[in-house]
Amino acid sequence: MPRVRSNSRLRFADYVVIDGIEFWNMLEFPPIEAQPDDIYHVVVGWERLDLLAEQYYGDARLKFVIAIANDIEIEPTDFNTSETVLIPSPRWIREVYMTSRVKF
Repeated sequence: MPRVRSNSRLRFADYVVIDGIEFWNMLEFPPIEAQPDDIYHVVVGWERLDLLAEQYYGDARLKFVIAIANDIEIEPTDFNTSETVLIPSPRWIREVYMTSRVKF
């Protein structure tokens, strides 16, 4: 089985081999619960999911967290100016979501 980094979204997937073909199954992400310190970000200019993840979480790879919270596709990543985007609590993401080893 390939090694997966602790902050990789693949840690919520199963590595499967069927008839010699290796693949990752459909990802099952833990639910993102509403928190009192969630952030509502108003988009200005040319912002993207990866840039928002870098800004709020310090890691552009966590763009999938913002996508899940807003029920949007990861690609394309562009937003419309003045659109409001939910940024799940950076504290909660660090404390609960990214340290969880349990599949939800």
